[in-house]
Order: sequence, then C-alpha cells, then structure tokens
Amino acid sequence: MLKKHHLLFLALFVINAISAQNSEEIFTVDVYINYDMQIYLEDKLIENDNIEKEMSDHAFKNNAFYDDKVLYRIYADRKLHLGVIMNVNNQLIKAFHPSVTKTERYLLDTRELDVNESTWQNDIQKLDLKAIEN
Repeated sequence: MLKKHHLLFLALFVINAISAQNSEEIFTVDVYINYDMQIYLEDKLIENDNIEKEMSDHAFKNNAFYDDKVLYRIYADRKLHLGVIMNVNNQLIKAFHPSVTKTERYLLDTRELDVNESTWQNDIQKLDLKAIEN
C-alpha cells in the first residue's frame, strides 16, 4: 500500500514538473533609443539616469519577478556608439536579471523612420528586422 502511495506521489510530481515547464513564459521588454539618445522603455520616455529604477518598476508592475526568462529587445539608432547601447543593456540587466536573460539588438536609421514615439512598438513590428550578432 505504501509503495502505491509513493508511485502516485511520484507520478503527480512528474506531471506537475512537466506542466510547469510548458507554462514558462518569456517576459519581453522593448527598448527604443533614437538618434537624440531618448530612451523609451516600452511606451514610456525615461531618463538615462533612471533606467534601473524604471525597469525594476516595470518588472514589478507586470509581475515579471515570477518569470524565469526575460528577453530584452533594444532598437537603437545605428549611428550611436555601441557603448551607449551596451550601457543601457547593462542597466536593464542590473535592474532585472532572472536565471535566463537574453538581449537582441537591432540597429536602425531612426532619422529616416517615421516613428511616432507613442506607437513606436507597432511601427517597428511592421519592419523586417534581424538582430545583430553579438
């Protein structure tokens, strides 16, 4: 009888583990840096000095601290120094870094794009972009 309980417990444990793996979602954060070095965290214009606080607040508001993975997608003007983009990336990671963290970087000519700051995410999603290699 005790052996049956152990088998039942083991089966339930395995099923729970499998369902937990399937329910893992990736928390995606979009960041836009234009040629004037204005930084948008999702749809919010933020100051360079407040990236960590804003990212931490954003993750908290979206209950992201319960997620195991985060994907940072940084869309930046191609003429910016890589150091500027890396600094923003490092501040994002410092504010929120779950066990699996990935960054994709996209370089754009933001002067030529007709991007409305309030809807920049929709405008960029229409483009056929490929992330640059690390």
